[in-house]
Amino acid sequence: MVASRSIESYAWNITGPAWEPVESIGREEAMARYPFGIEIYYQDLIALFEGRAQIWDVVGGSYQGWHIGEALDSPVYALFAVYGEHQRPDLAARCYHHSLTALGHTQDATA
Repeated sequence: MVASRSIESYAWNITGPAWEPVESIGREEAMARYPFGIEIYYQDLIALFEGRAQIWDVVGGSYQGWHIGEALDSPVYALFAVYGEHQRPDLAARCYHHSLTALGHTQDATA
């Protein structure tokens, strides 16, 4: 899986828990080099991890991905499985709270 941050690119070696810096390349070359990948804005990926954005919002916006095999083998399916509301209600609640606060809604203490 590849994620880009401005002109920096990272690959996740699934044999370990770390993202490794890699040479920034175009999408066609990345697709030839990596069987599974995503292009996503760094801030969107971090917002997803922190619960400030939902996977539905990221995939509908900045996400571009590719994979080999069936639809269930795709990186986006893995992200939906891990970060979907049905799996991470804590992140969904944090995201909803962030959105409501940005809209100016404050929680009524009497409710």
